[in-house]
Amino acid sequence: MKTAPNIPLPLKAPQLATPLPRVHRRRRPSSTLCYRRYMAEAVLIAAMASGGSYAAGDTAGFESVDAIRDAAQHYVAANIQPGAQVSAAGLDGRLHLPACGAPLQTETASPPNSGAWTVAVRCMAPQVWSLYVPVRVSTVQSVVVAMRNLPAGQPITADAIGLQARDTSALNGGALGDPAALVGKIPRRTLAAGSTLTPDTLAAAPSVRRGQIIELLIAVGGLEVHAQGKALADGGSGELIQVENSSSRRIVQGVVRDDGRVEVSL
Repeated sequence: MKTAPNIPLPLKAPQLATPLPRVHRRRRPSSTLCYRRYMAEAVLIAAMASGGSYAAGDTAGFESVDAIRDAAQHYVAANIQPGAQVSAAGLDGRLHLPACGAPLQTETASPPNSGAWTVAVRCMAPQVWSLYVPVRVSTVQSVVVAMRNLPAGQPITADAIGLQARDTSALNGGALGDPAALVGKIPRRTLAAGSTLTPDTLAAAPSVRRGQIIELLIAVGGLEVHAQGKALADGGSGELIQVENSSSRRIVQGVVRDDGRVEVSL
């Protein structure tokens, strides 16, 4: 009689006395948080490389961080138009730099961009050190904003815009402060309610329309010839458009005048 072969039974997995820790996925820091960390590290590295230290405790014999911030703010305030709000970034009170025996020196470390400055604050004696301080400039003015959505291509009406106080330091293209001057202007793109109106977002109201029969003022040498033509595109005062001479069927370019006539130079 044959006996069945011995087949080893599977071993039972051992139980761990201490369970493994759970792994938590870390969130990626936002760009703003990364920038703040970068600036803090840059300030710390610059200070330590210049002979400073970073520690808590007695601040005797060290330069006041408030004095450093004030020096940066005063420098920026002296180099911008009056009325703007200037605010230097907060500096950690544990940042210890040797007390300066001479007035602190300041200069621009990088060109200002959209109201953001970086000021180099330096001490020349008895121990040389420097610190880069970010400074923010805010200019609050009454500017024209959209009171409701403004569709592209539709003339602006007086009740669709108004004045509100806004920080204009970060506006590209400048701001506009006279609502009456913008009535009839054409938004180049749809502007959401609350948007600040700037020159690059608006076009002049067309003085002539495409297909409209217009008068051409053709300058030939020292003479001016009047002729009839047809506009091939919409055009506002001062804009260059294509027109067709009704007599010669020739297509030329001309500048639209305030009165709706088109001036052509040959």
